[in-house]
Amino acid sequence: MILIDAKQTQRRWQGSDAAEEIGRILPLGKLFVDAYRSLPGMKNIGDHIYAQVRDHRYQLFGQRQTTYFSNFCPQGGCQL
Repeated sequence: MILIDAKQTQRRWQGSDAAEEIGRILPLGKLFVDAYRSLPGMKNIGDHIYAQVRDHRYQLFGQRQTTYFSNFCPQGGCQL
């Protein structure tokens, strides 16, 4: 997962850091993310859990029968 700040596109987060940043944006999320980060070793555990979910997402959540094309990236591909 990659999260890009729409107002400052040079600000980017990847992987579990992106999940934490999304958590900070949610109501009361900053409180939980800060508490999580304050516990010794939790960042490493969070990174490991993120990697497991990332690597096994289809077994955990299923998958589509056809490829999904968003409005932001049509079938012709995204041009950056």
